[in-house]
Amino acid sequence: MGEGRKVVLCYGDSNTWGQRPGMEMRRWPSGTRWPGVMAGELGAGYRIIEEGLCGRTSAFPDPLEPAGVNRNGLATLGAILDSHKPLDLVIIALGVNDLKARFSLPPQDIAAGVELLVLAAANPRFGSEDALRPPAVLIVCPPEVLEIPAAFGPMFRGAAETSKALRPCFRQMAARNKAAIMYAGDLVRSDPLDGIHWSAESHAALGRAAAKRVVEILG
Repeated sequence: MGEGRKVVLCYGDSNTWGQRPGMEMRRWPSGTRWPGVMAGELGAGYRIIEEGLCGRTSAFPDPLEPAGVNRNGLATLGAILDSHKPLDLVIIALGVNDLKARFSLPPQDIAAGVELLVLAAANPRFGSEDALRPPAVLIVCPPEVLEIPAAFGPMFRGAAETSKALRPCFRQMAARNKAAIMYAGDLVRSDPLDGIHWSAESHAALGRAAAKRVVEILG
């Protein structure tokens, strides 16, 4: 697939887009963002596709999204997969925006939202060119968020506690679907500047670890 290169789609939110902590709509350079770090580690045998969108949820419509911007990850995933196929691997790094207070979702429902994406991605239509093999799927479980009153605190009220409970829910969901999983909280700390986004060092750590997992999964 991919003209001799392995093709990996990174489907995520503002941390995949690379938003800098405490700096609204300011983006880390491509080589600093975790997909770019991963691409550098993997080298020329891989093609990495970044699909990060600020505010993207797993599968929940956002009533406050800007006009013309669909932040429901499930609603837009099919078109993106179809656009970039054939794919060898889909990395799903979502769940943080599901923690927003306006959704009032328990951790089990957030994992269930991501599960819908896993099921959608694991379709032979998007994998091998002969449509016999689906892409592999790697789930990135979000790290804990911080509630910072001066930043996203009101928007993410109660999210810190809920985010602590995501890990077991994501682990069970991944096992149920025989999907690979990595836990960003082992590598990343949400930056205290805004409680949600990641430092350059965290991006580097996740990118390097993700590259190792990609090699393990795809060989």
